[in-house]
Amino acid sequence: MISMICAVANNGIIGNKNQLPWPHLPSDMKWFSKQTKGNVVVMGRKTWDSLGLVKPLPNRVNVVVSRQAQITSANAVITDNVNQRILDLQQEYPTRDVFIIGGAQLYQSTMPITKRFYITRIYSDYPGDTYLDIEVLLEDTKMLRQKAIEASEKHPKHAFQIFQRVT
Repeated sequence: MISMICAVANNGIIGNKNQLPWPHLPSDMKWFSKQTKGNVVVMGRKTWDSLGLVKPLPNRVNVVVSRQAQITSANAVITDNVNQRILDLQQEYPTRDVFIIGGAQLYQSTMPITKRFYITRIYSDYPGDTYLDIEVLLEDTKMLRQKAIEASEKHPKHAFQIFQRVT
């Protein structure tokens, strides 16, 4: 199944200067890891760069979508045709989910083929330069699950949500 995983603030912000705009959320990192481990993760070059990795995310097949061949990593695959690559990945790994993990351009271009959405909804506004229209993203979906996390001194209120496309 093709799935998307992202965190988004109330105002639709998903990034600021290639970083997450909200305080570090350990629960979100655990959520991301739990959903994506053992699966295929597809990311744009800027997302790859923002991770600061010299090697891929562990225990996952890492695919970096880029028109630039300068990205070097042991297990990262370079491609400029994301839709074809995702179809190929589904055939190569029929027992694994393919997760789109960012950034905004990749989320937009893969929306039509994405069937499931794993959303961390941050219930605060943050300044940023990268926006995702979550309402458009979740058109024609139904919520399967939600787990709310109350705010603390260090962390804003947030929720983990799973949506399934219905059309």
